[in-house]
Amino acid sequence: MLLFFWGGSCVPHTHSIINITATLGLNGVPQQVHAGSAKAAIDAMTRHLANEWGPNGVRINSLAPGPIEDTEGYRKLGGFMPLEFRERYRRLIPVQRLGSRKEMADICVFLAGPGANYITGAMIIADGGSWMTTTSMHVVPQPQPAPPKSRL
Repeated sequence: MLLFFWGGSCVPHTHSIINITATLGLNGVPQQVHAGSAKAAIDAMTRHLANEWGPNGVRINSLAPGPIEDTEGYRKLGGFMPLEFRERYRRLIPVQRLGSRKEMADICVFLAGPGANYITGAMIIADGGSWMTTTSMHVVPQPQPAPPKSRL
């Protein structure tokens, strides 16, 4: 979990906390019960504290990034796979690409800034839609058709 605090927005005495979570708590992923349960708890905590601390001028939201290129998380969860499987996974993502660290930073800047002063208790999923089409970086290889026989 990563926390950001932001002061000086256009609404007096407001602060923002952004929890970094994941979509593992939204659907089942084999061998990830520990991580999925922990992320679901962070999501619940975000909503409970947004309700509890809102009257004190504190907004609490969370960001659930998907596969982000050039990060340690991607290297650990998917970067070890052969290129063929990484490309197959990329094609399963509705936007057909991995995210970037800059895109995640831009979302955090938005959530912490004045443009999000009326947003609290929300989870922003920034994964290119992959939570809807994939359940894991471990893409099971699909059987490939046999190559055509030579006519020679």
